[in-house]
Amino acid sequence: MKPTDDKLSALLDPSQIEVYLLARGWESKRRTTMFSTWAAPPDAPLRAQLFLPLSPKPADYEERLDDFVRDLAEIQGEHRDVLITNLRYAAADLVRVRLVSPRVGPGELPIGDGADLIEGAREMMLAAACASVDTRPNFGPRKPRQAIDYLDGVRLGQTERGSYVVTVISDVAPPEQHALLPDDAAHIDIPFERHVTTKLVTALSAAHDAAHAVLDSDDDYSAFDQAVEAGVSANLCDAIATMGAEHAAANVQVSVEWASSRPPTAQAPPTIAFEAASLPVMKEAVNHLRALGPFEDELVEGIVSHLIRGKQDEIGTIVIEGEARGEKRNVHVELPDEQYDVAVEAHRTKQPVRIRGTLFKQGRSWVLSDPGQLAFEL
Repeated sequence: MKPTDDKLSALLDPSQIEVYLLARGWESKRRTTMFSTWAAPPDAPLRAQLFLPLSPKPADYEERLDDFVRDLAEIQGEHRDVLITNLRYAAADLVRVRLVSPRVGPGELPIGDGADLIEGAREMMLAAACASVDTRPNFGPRKPRQAIDYLDGVRLGQTERGSYVVTVISDVAPPEQHALLPDDAAHIDIPFERHVTTKLVTALSAAHDAAHAVLDSDDDYSAFDQAVEAGVSANLCDAIATMGAEHAAANVQVSVEWASSRPPTAQAPPTIAFEAASLPVMKEAVNHLRALGPFEDELVEGIVSHLIRGKQDEIGTIVIEGEARGEKRNVHVELPDEQYDVAVEAHRTKQPVRIRGTLFKQGRSWVLSDPGQLAFEL
């Protein structure tokens, strides 16, 4: 009989289950073409053994698979639905976004809040993908192509119990050489998909800390400036604020379950929670970060105050002490050889220069990327 979608046999691949078990320290004791048996990890609360059916030919295959899931859920202390998702997508990083609010019931919420949650989850993943290409305080309409391509491959899983949970499925290619232990992670190539989920973890943690710094310092948003290098952007903050309804005392929680097919590349906290008090801060941080750029085709005028280039470098950095966007700023600009020679002459003669490019703040410094031609002021 052909399996239906409500049967475990339609959802779970035994080969992926074995990858999941190996990644979590289960020891393979015996394996045949029909089944495999497993001993629990040393740190498991129960020194149990599991029987995993591998062949769908026996009549009791579905029953045996159901017994396996029930036993594993009990041993690991997980809800059945959550475990099934983890087993089904053992080759994917799973990002779970949970909305906790008085407006949310078990597995249901107002349709408007649901639309905001899904849209916010999408924008959150896109923001993390953009930051994986280049960290900036804000990403405008022209997102990096690699980030757009990544988002096209991301999927939404079924909702799970626990207030209201949206599961984002981000497939991760397995390493070329079989490696499942965390110590091996530094020795294998990391695909862009894993870079995105790793950046997501670091960015969410930094955004959480920055929001609490603002709450503790009475509206000083400078903590968000420093969080940009960790992947925080106006886009990420807006996504978090969108997912939470401030008027309903919402709590937005995000967790990441690393793909079993690849070693973890970061120590992810169990859950990163944005409480109701921090959501207005995230909303205001959007405006703060957008004020840091990037601003395209901006004119920078002033004196070349510093020259920075190694003997073997083809690219040099200059600092223009002058004015940009109507304010006095020190702007860092990377220039190729021929342009750098102009800057050296301008620095020697103290002659003012001008240049156009994309202006944004990076850490404590203002930077001009994609610079045009450096020219002397007339």
